[in-house]
Amino acid sequence: MNKWTIAALTAALTFAAGGLQAADADGYYYSLAPSPDKQSCGSFNAAVAKGENQSDWRDWNQFKTYTNGFLTAVNWQMENTYDIEGGKGRDAIMGWLQKYCAENPLDNYPKANVELVDELMPTRTQTKPK
Repeated sequence: MNKWTIAALTAALTFAAGGLQAADADGYYYSLAPSPDKQSCGSFNAAVAKGENQSDWRDWNQFKTYTNGFLTAVNWQMENTYDIEGGKGRDAIMGWLQKYCAENPLDNYPKANVELVDELMPTRTQTKPK
């Protein structure tokens, strides 16, 4: 199993175990980040800056791929959810994460994705379009 499959399965199991409530008694949980050196919002901010300044988007694409897997797991596991994005599009999603991480550089990137899901829940697409 590659690291992206493991990350998607971790997210899926988190939601299957009772939604975003899964954590220890103190409210902490372990989550897999895009890679060992890409765990924080600060490292996401660095990837954004590297892409904008040097046109090197490889690191940023690792974060985007992680988010793609995370949101796919949400779509797959969250009740009454066909598309958590609700038609917003990936550019808007990554823009939201960029803003969140700029404001919260010490948060870990998986937590930023959980916050994103909380933000998207009210406007999600609940059934497949006909």
